[in-house]
Amino acid sequence: MRLADVLNIGPSTGGNPVTINGNTGTIGGLTNKTWDPNSITSGQAATEDQLKLVADQAKPKRQLHADRPKEPTVLPWETVPLLT
Repeated sequence: MRLADVLNIGPSTGGNPVTINGNTGTIGGLTNKTWDPNSITSGQAATEDQLKLVADQAKPKRQLHADRPKEPTVLPWETVPLLT
C-alpha cells in the first residue's frame, strides 16, 4: 500500500490539522510549542519551538572578568583559576 506524498490529517476547517510531507521529510501544524519542564507528555516529540526555548535557557549566562580577557564566558562545568 502506498500513501500520498503529502498527507493532511485532521479537519480542513477548525481543529488543528497536521501535515506530513514525504517530499521534504517534515511534519507541520503541531501545537505543542511551549515548554514547561513540570508538565511534559512522555513519548511526545518536541517541536523546534520547544527545542529553541530549552536551548535559550541553557545558554551560559555567567561572565567572569578575571584571568580570561579573551574568553569571559564561563560554562557551568568549567573551573577557572582566579588571579591571586
